[in-house]
Amino acid sequence: SEEKYRSLVENVPLVVYRMRPGEDIFFLNQFVEQVFGFSSDELLHNPALWAERVHPEDRQRVLGLRRKSCEEGTELLAEYRIVHKSGQIVYVLDHAIPFRSMEGSITSLDGIIMDMTGRVKLQEQLLRAEGLKTISEVSQRLAHEIRNPLVSAGGFARLLLSSINAEDPNREKVLIIVQEVARLEAILRSIIKYLEPFELSRSQIDLDGLMRSVIEEIRPEIERKHIRLDFHPSAQPTLVPVDQALMEQALAAILKNAVDQVPHQGLLTLSLASG
Repeated sequence: SEEKYRSLVENVPLVVYRMRPGEDIFFLNQFVEQVFGFSSDELLHNPALWAERVHPEDRQRVLGLRRKSCEEGTELLAEYRIVHKSGQIVYVLDHAIPFRSMEGSITSLDGIIMDMTGRVKLQEQLLRAEGLKTISEVSQRLAHEIRNPLVSAGGFARLLLSSINAEDPNREKVLIIVQEVARLEAILRSIIKYLEPFELSRSQIDLDGLMRSVIEEIRPEIERKHIRLDFHPSAQPTLVPVDQALMEQALAAILKNAVDQVPHQGLLTLSLASG
């Protein structure tokens, strides 16, 4: 029975410890190395490490709870951080119970420490996801609220423009309003489209062919500026797993920006290489 008990304590995925009042540890199982980065022998020979590895922001609270448990015989239950030997932060749950002698005095604190890092990180991810979802919902609502008066203003401005004679000196001012409203409408459409959830539809796409398609799309702008285009496709077919529509939009945006930056009658060099 003793052998089975010792085997269980040594192999359970928890830190099992026993300490005397005053942080004097006299038993640790092997799993402590997973949490602290130090072997049980290192910690037993240097008990100060036990307290030193508790995160500085949590140390006084944890030491106070242990002291209270040993003095008052109360159960210890605390969540805190441990600084692993590698510097990594480990989140733990410490649960210990005071052990009383036959005379009733507290002779030791018997406890377990559970690694909660995975759970804490999962909670943080869920909170971030929930926060992003809330921001997205608020942004979408705000964008739609802005769109309604903007559409009305644009409609009235275009109606007003159509009713003004070409010789009217105010026509130019109304035209500016129409153009600016149209620009705001385009920006708002982009924002709403960006906020809408989407799913990637990946497939193997020939990047050379996609690049040629995008080049033809912006060909009029290239010819308008008399830009010399030097396109070098990859030596071998380049198949990449991407969402074709999104990749096409990205390439078009990059190339349009490049064309805008190239001076009149300048040279634009494009090359693809398989990695």
